[in-house]
Amino acid sequence: MSGKFHSRAGMWNTIKRIEATNSKQKREGTRFAVTTFVCGCSDPSCGASHQIGNRPLPTADEAIQTLKTKKAIRKNEAKS
Repeated sequence: MSGKFHSRAGMWNTIKRIEATNSKQKREGTRFAVTTFVCGCSDPSCGASHQIGNRPLPTADEAIQTLKTKKAIRKNEAKS
């Protein structure tokens, strides 16, 4: 499955780079948000690179609580 501007090799490169970034985080024991950067060159086989940010990802409990809160807010807004 290739993208509009990437060849199959470029998509493969992007997937492998995100897997490498995730593996690096697992080895270090961190959970931070990952940002994808596309270099913008004209080479269709050039994939995107990834950078580990400084914003920690929420734990599963925090994510569930956030979803419950947002759902309650949307429900109250729909009633109004």
